Amino acid sequence: MKEKQSKKELAGILFFLLGAGMLVSSAFLCVGSDIWYDEVFSLGLVRKPVWELISITARDVHPPLYYLILKLFLTAVPESTVAMQVTAAKLVSWLPFLCMLLLAVFPVKKYFGTLSAGLFFFLTMSMPGLSEYTVEIRMYSYAALFVVMTMTEAFGVLTEGRRRNWILLTGAALCACYTHYFACVAACMVYLYVLVMLLLKKQKNELRSFFFSAAVCVVCYLPWLLAAVTRQVSQVKESYWIQPVSLRTLGGCVKFLFAPDFSSGKVSAVMAVVLFLLFAGEVLGDIFLLFSKRRNGGMAVSFSLGCLMPVAGIIIFGFLASVLIKPVFVYRYMVPAMPCMWLSLAVFLGNRSCGVEDFLTGWESKENGTGQKEKRKKAESAVVAAVLLLFVIIGGCDFRAFYGNEMWKQKQMKEAQEVLTKLSEEDAVTIFNFGQLQAVMAYYEGSDSYLWYERAEELVKELFPEVHDLAEGEFTDEAGISQLKELLKEGRRVYFLGSGKAREEIVAKWQEAGISVREDSSAMIERYWFNLYALTIDEEAKPR
Repeated sequence: MKEKQSKKELAGILFFLLGAGMLVSSAFLCVGSDIWYDEVFSLGLVRKPVWELISITARDVHPPLYYLILKLFLTAVPESTVAMQVTAAKLVSWLPFLCMLLLAVFPVKKYFGTLSAGLFFFLTMSMPGLSEYTVEIRMYSYAALFVVMTMTEAFGVLTEGRRRNWILLTGAALCACYTHYFACVAACMVYLYVLVMLLLKKQKNELRSFFFSAAVCVVCYLPWLLAAVTRQVSQVKESYWIQPVSLRTLGGCVKFLFAPDFSSGKVSAVMAVVLFLLFAGEVLGDIFLLFSKRRNGGMAVSFSLGCLMPVAGIIIFGFLASVLIKPVFVYRYMVPAMPCMWLSLAVFLGNRSCGVEDFLTGWESKENGTGQKEKRKKAESAVVAAVLLLFVIIGGCDFRAFYGNEMWKQKQMKEAQEVLTKLSEEDAVTIFNFGQLQAVMAYYEGSDSYLWYERAEELVKELFPEVHDLAEGEFTDEAGISQLKELLKEGRRVYFLGSGKAREEIVAKWQEAGISVREDSSAMIERYWFNLYALTIDEEAKPR
């Protein structure tokens, strides 16, 4: 027994070390200065005064807590360079993963042992769809931290019931609600889990604490929810981008949650199926153990199942709201619940009292001898070892792909610096045919920019006043070309950052209208590849 315990401790330590190595590697990746469209909103909002920031987020699709945290940290960073601001903002998103390491070392290890704790942290750092949020300047890492904190404190409430546990549960749940609306759904599912367990355990005294905690959350959050969500649901935007849900969306959920980033799409699909089947096996194993008459550590088993409730709740709520109101569900909205989901599997595999050994030996009859027991224990050890090795392979490959992708973005960003220097000239004007690229470049270079054909999003214009539409009212080629010629006649340096195949058609129209277009260079910023063109007008077209 002691030998097996020492092996579990060693395996847990190894997983801690692997996860810590990934955490440190992610910190080095934060030095990149590349951003994408969604991150523009984060960086633009923190430039606003606090009350204006809160007012804007009440009209936006996310609550204000993350933006306030980001603003607090960035006030300590000089605004002399964009690169420093971006790096600092990425590190702010990295901090919740450091906090998850502390969460694993202390409460998770205390409740479920070293192997479960180490495995939980490793899976959080390496499993599909999670590592990228260590460097993304958005609220998802904080939402995930607050939800998993709520879940671990729920276990503390059920097993210890101290006032400290209730305070932390309430505080973490409120933070989750004020970070992301779907994190609020996840927190509600945690409260549902706690309520069900209290009723099953017939802990009437704790029910009073439960309802008091829930009431505090409602009182502190309901005013914001009514004010913000009512305004957002009532708004009808022509540019509303979320697609309706269908049965195919369920397959997309499985792919988002479980498909690792392998070079072969077929291998990724196979691994996604394997991981999905592991969770299905865990659920069956937990259910078996709950109804087994053997002593199988019922609290840990129920907690393992409870950890799956947040992600299930998000999917169910997302589908119902999308069908009954309007489409609101996006795959990444599951991210706040994903560490909880992997904690479920870590607890199931790592805690011997409710683990695979009991599942495999639960059918054993009294007539079975010692030899049969030993065979089953060896089989159990082989199964667990194989699953843990599979996690190492999948996690290592997925994190390696993430790391390589981020390094490639940094390389492309360095090569794009020459382009950014040209566009930062005092008299430079930029033309775009893709709104997302226009918004990203507005953060970097800050000169007047105009959008061909598309209309810039109103919030982007509010955050970056230098962003304009090329033509007022309904766009036509004639109106756009007329305005473009006016800019050229003013003697401004006009550049076109052309995206996609449409740029060739646009260039041809301009040339037919007497505008000279010279291709200067090409570059890539984050995920946006573009060609840079210098525009001039024929001499006879200029005013004399």
